Amino acid sequence: MWFVPAPDGVKQQAWHLLAIFVATIVGIVAKPLPMGAVALLGILATALTGTLTVQESLSGFGNNVIWLIVLAFFIARGFIKTGLGTRIAYLFVRAIGGRTLGLGYGMLATDLVLAPAIPGW
Repeated sequence: MWFVPAPDGVKQQAWHLLAIFVATIVGIVAKPLPMGAVALLGILATALTGTLTVQESLSGFGNNVIWLIVLAFFIARGFIKTGLGTRIAYLFVRAIGGRTLGLGYGMLATDLVLAPAIPGW
């Protein structure tokens, strides 16, 4: 795609950026490396080929919303690896799960405690 001439009305820079984007998506799907490494290689490719400046390539990392999403997934990964969410659920079920209704309330309380910290799937 990189060496194919750009269609009419499309700038060469935009065409090269599309080629790098497609290659990055193919790399993420094929998984020759972890997703983060493939994404960083895509960013590096945009800067090294001159398709974008280094400032333009890294501009997405200055967005606060992106960092909020990344942080939420790090916290979720921590909950999964440590089993903290499961342990909190067991505490609520043990405390108020003596009957079926208490079990439902225990699960509801668990969701109320854990939902703000864990992103939805």
